[in-house]
Amino acid sequence: MTVEIQTLEIQTLEIQPLEIRALADHGASASDRGACWHIFARAVREGASPHYTEAQRRAWVPQETEPHWFAQRFAGGRTWLARRGGAPRGFLTALGLGSPEFAPHIDFFFVLPEERRSGLAGALYDGFEAAVGPGSVMTAHASLMLRSFLERRGWAALGEEWVMRNGVRLNRVSMEKSPLLHPPDRTLSGGVCDDRASDTIPREPRT
Repeated sequence: MTVEIQTLEIQTLEIQPLEIRALADHGASASDRGACWHIFARAVREGASPHYTEAQRRAWVPQETEPHWFAQRFAGGRTWLARRGGAPRGFLTALGLGSPEFAPHIDFFFVLPEERRSGLAGALYDGFEAAVGPGSVMTAHASLMLRSFLERRGWAALGEEWVMRNGVRLNRVSMEKSPLLHPPDRTLSGGVCDDRASDTIPREPRT
């Protein structure tokens, strides 16, 4: 009797080096911004599928090309861009850094779908939190896919919101991290806002 032995070929995945770079405030290049738009679009259309329907994701990012509002929003804050092997893989944009009036606020925070659970998002967040400094209040209007990530880092969910995008309602969560704030043991309150051009609603000044 002849026994045939099959050999399995195992490919070793080479982990490319990760680089986190803070872009110049209000002066990121068009190529950097374009890379961030590509990451944003793929993160929503593909990465958000466990939390949002196809109709919701299409309403969130209805076009292939970069819209005019993205450049305006991008220019309003400080952005950290993550590259792996030289290729852009994720970014985080924050508003209010150094402002005496507003708390630091996460405006964009997206990574490519294949980079989820790779440590890249954590590295981006660490860069942001280091710039904010210890003991500061931070805010975000988090998508459903970002909520658990922030909760694992000490953020509290304050209330659920519904945002209109091209006539379709999307869920998100108002969140905050504060040395004085403990996660509330209650059912989230809800609110509705029409906020078509952005992923955040206007923030109130700190008191």
